[in-house]
Amino acid sequence: MNYEDLANVYLQPLASPIPEPVVPATPARRLRDALEPIATQGWWSREVSTRIAALGLEDFLGAYVWGRAAALGEPDASVVVATFGVFETSFLTSVYEAAKPIASRDAILQARADGAAASLTRILGPDAEAEVAEVADALLQATDAADGVARPLFSGLRSLPVPSDPYGRLWRGAELVREHRGDSHLAACIGAG
Repeated sequence: MNYEDLANVYLQPLASPIPEPVVPATPARRLRDALEPIATQGWWSREVSTRIAALGLEDFLGAYVWGRAAALGEPDASVVVATFGVFETSFLTSVYEAAKPIASRDAILQARADGAAASLTRILGPDAEAEVAEVADALLQATDAADGVARPLFSGLRSLPVPSDPYGRLWRGAELVREHRGDSHLAACIGAG
């Protein structure tokens, strides 16, 4: 499934809106709700999808899996399965192994960073640069101080160079918060049996 197919299914208004779930209005939840749309520009945006497709990786799911896993280096599929945690093992293995040889790690990481920055510039506007930089700096400072133990995606992302563009920095900061939370969810699931 390429990005256009995906957008036609998942990015269209629903005929009947889904009722909003009742969730606690905690600071953590508000932060998640504010940052999730920013963090996911790395795979949900047309700008990222176009850049990754230009590398030859037109399958959305392959781009998603290899794009996120690339923060880990070039691991064996078993490491990706262990890190992602919630996907069916053989399915995730086949998606990852099919996508990885198509685009180099450096190329897919660059496509994600450049595309996310371009998408956020389009969405937020080029005149928001000062505000974007301020929020990006705060997120990056907070995630720099966060614990990376048992948080592989978060730690992998934190080891990557931070984009110099304010919009790219905002995306990386939001992505770091997202992956710290996601890695922590997996740890909580394991802890709960």
